[in-house]
Amino acid sequence: MPVFRIEVAIMATAYVKADDEESARRRLLELDGETFEHASRDQQLTDDLWISGRQYDDPDLPDVALSPAMTLRVPSDSDAENVDDS
Repeated sequence: MPVFRIEVAIMATAYVKADDEESARRRLLELDGETFEHASRDQQLTDDLWISGRQYDDPDLPDVALSPAMTLRVPSDSDAENVDDS
């Protein structure tokens, strides 16, 4: 059966420890475009970014963390590329 590659967007909630909203946004923008592989909950993705199932008031929440609960968005105009014709 053929396999197709389709680009999708994943929406997630980020928790950022910062002194104010502007600092939090600036910190998160530093990570814009980062590429990472997700394998498990409470995983360090880059030097600065984690996926963490910890609550936002948990003292052990990393400085920058994505919630493991995410939403998949499939654009209606996404191109599909056949990557395996077997």
